[in-house]
Amino acid sequence: MTSLELAEAISNCDYVPMSYSGRGMMGKYCVAVNLNSDENLWNLCQALTIQTHDNRLQPLLCAPRTDNMGMGIVAYWPSYSLCKEDMKKMQQEYDDTNPYDDNEGENEDEE
Repeated sequence: MTSLELAEAISNCDYVPMSYSGRGMMGKYCVAVNLNSDENLWNLCQALTIQTHDNRLQPLLCAPRTDNMGMGIVAYWPSYSLCKEDMKKMQQEYDDTNPYDDNEGENEDEE
């Protein structure tokens, strides 16, 4: 399963995948999802395992890292890293915030 396939599987489970750089990732990005609770995480992991039809992926899919975001959690899979092109595809597909903005530093008022 590729990073983009994981993002699609998350979307198919009615969650919105996003890019995220978690603790210890040194600025690298991976597939992630915002969740309201640990219960949502458990439900998502079970749905991903069923959806992929591959029990070999269960230990990986059901053991994301998590960061507490105050009102919820972000679950992320560092082993499903995202290159710049994949992040752009996710931004287009899922309206994800892309930290690699190609227009950054350019003057939009140029004629």
